[in-house]
Amino acid sequence: YTVSNSAAYHFTEATADWSVDQLSDGTYLIEQKDSVGWTPLGYKLNGNLVSDTTRNVTVAVGDGDAIQLEFFIFPTQEMYLSFSPEKWKIKPHKLSTNISESLMPIHQPTVGNITDSVFTKIFTNVKNGLFIGVPRSTDTLKAKKLAYISLRGKGESVRQFINHTGKVRGFDKLIGYYHNPKVAQNLNNKLVAELIALKMNIAMSDAKISQSGFGEIIFSSGDASNVLEKKTLREISRTVDTAMTYWKKHSVNNVSDTNYYNSVFATLEKINSAFDISLSGNDFDTTNGIYSPLKIKHVGKLLFEVPFLQKNVSLDSFVVDTLYSLPTSYRLYQNYPNPFNSVTYIPFDLPYEAKVSMEIYDVLGRKVATVLKNEIRSGGPDEVPFDASQLASGVYFYRMSAIATDEPNFTGEYFDTKKFVLIK
Repeated sequence: YTVSNSAAYHFTEATADWSVDQLSDGTYLIEQKDSVGWTPLGYKLNGNLVSDTTRNVTVAVGDGDAIQLEFFIFPTQEMYLSFSPEKWKIKPHKLSTNISESLMPIHQPTVGNITDSVFTKIFTNVKNGLFIGVPRSTDTLKAKKLAYISLRGKGESVRQFINHTGKVRGFDKLIGYYHNPKVAQNLNNKLVAELIALKMNIAMSDAKISQSGFGEIIFSSGDASNVLEKKTLREISRTVDTAMTYWKKHSVNNVSDTNYYNSVFATLEKINSAFDISLSGNDFDTTNGIYSPLKIKHVGKLLFEVPFLQKNVSLDSFVVDTLYSLPTSYRLYQNYPNPFNSVTYIPFDLPYEAKVSMEIYDVLGRKVATVLKNEIRSGGPDEVPFDASQLASGVYFYRMSAIATDEPNFTGEYFDTKKFVLIK
């Protein structure tokens, strides 16, 4: 606490009730100094409970008086906002952009205006736009029978492609690159709609239209068998992208494993609806009828009220930086999960298209597996799955090398090595 009066300042810290019997007679302001991110709920003064969000209390003491004061504060009181796929389909209103226009009948924003603003700020000027799956070169997609989808242009591309009602699955019926596609038979997939909604919810927070930090919230359901357990929402987005393109890692009889993808779908559906509310035009900040920049007032739902989500107190800035834009340098990251049983994922960054090799070595330096061999990979954040089911438990090393395919980008060959632990 900080305790002060008009004549002098006195400071002390205490973990229990604080006695003021050592101070002289007078009127004092007692101010609670809380931890960052904590929210005041009220205080109790001499046994009387007061529901008030103030951080300070004025008290008068004299003639040997003593008081008992307790502040009640609660951590992780952040309020977040998210929308389900249905909300991201809402059409925008034409908004005033200057004072003269604002004198006309006012059109208030909708979620559709948020869609347009988010897409313009986050996705319009990046290489792959809003992508679903893992971006790969056309040759690689065809050779490996893989696929990914890219939505580019304006927010309308999201509204046109988020209306999915089809079976939940990976991209086992698709091959190649799909640019602003229509929701056709093989592209009709409810999981795609939830993944788009999750990416838009994260981007809405990153664009500071809603409360920042949404992507760094941790999914914590208490179910250790859930493949997305203990991941941040941003990491979940990347994990599901990988599962969509590399569906064979989650397949049964050469088709998508229904149990795996339904579990992923259920998790994304829970996350996207966790902070979903109905917005009105009055929930947006405005100056003289102008909604620029577009920003939502402090509305939504409190994080502590959602039992399966929790605050992340150790943020991984690398994931934040690389979700949308191209990395500026090569980088090999620690695999996840680690330690692991059978299958793990190895993430890495490429600043531009490169020829990549990756090998696995045992502790004696013997090569025991090849993950990639001179494979052309597109620039951007990337990751590859590795199936170690044929290896014995133990410590192994994975080594990556990469070299640019275009001469203007050539800076020499990149090498890095990291360690993982296989436990069976």
